[in-house]
Amino acid sequence: MPDLIKKAASSYRWVRNSIISLFIANILILIGKDDWIGRFKNPLHYLDMLVTFLSVYIILEIIDRVNFFLNKKFEWTKETFKRVIYQLLFAIIVPVILSILITFIQWEFIWHQDLFKDNYFKYEFFPQVLLILIINLFFVVIHLFKVRVPRDNEVNLSKTPSIIGRKGGKKIPVQVSEISYIQLKQGIVYLITFEGEEFFLSENLDHFEKILPPSHFFRANRQFIIRREACKSFASGTNGKVDVTIFPALATIQVSQKRAANFRSWIST
Repeated sequence: MPDLIKKAASSYRWVRNSIISLFIANILILIGKDDWIGRFKNPLHYLDMLVTFLSVYIILEIIDRVNFFLNKKFEWTKETFKRVIYQLLFAIIVPVILSILITFIQWEFIWHQDLFKDNYFKYEFFPQVLLILIINLFFVVIHLFKVRVPRDNEVNLSKTPSIIGRKGGKKIPVQVSEISYIQLKQGIVYLITFEGEEFFLSENLDHFEKILPPSHFFRANRQFIIRREACKSFASGTNGKVDVTIFPALATIQVSQKRAANFRSWIST
């Protein structure tokens, strides 16, 4: 299960970043060009597309990983000043420098052009910086949207203390707002966050069923306690059960027949 979750979360980011990179690469190549359709008939266009796509993907992946790291270390609402400094340094300045380096390699060794003589800094540098800023804004907005919880929900969750999970021999407090679901597997209780991180828990599911707010968490069966926001979709299953697809694992679990009616009532309120 841990490997499945990590692979699912990693695959999601890979697909998302690939689509965004392909979109940006098309913009960079086609902008300012007259015959868009005609370019697709030229074999060199696809070489240009491949090189540009890989360049954009590298930059995008770095910005994504930097944001992922900073989101865990320096939350915007709690350590704003530090976050702005680190964001500016590692998610903007470093990618800009790397972008210049990648462009130099691309122009020098593939297209045999000179950055200065061919006016790179006059025509292409600032659009690249603008794209890096837009990419940063995209990841920041997505993160803030994911962690945003209505005020009444914040009150309910804040009343519940952090859950102490174990990972790599360390005890780590996990905020209730980060929990996607809790699973019992082969006698071990796992806590899974929305980011796909996994922690081992000492207590059993009955313990967490009692302390977690019922407005946000539901005991689906003997193996799972699921968070409302983790329910990606649900449908009627066999024998009166309910099939629920949970995030980030994108796995389907079954709500037992005995709990099915309560689940439908809970998920709709």
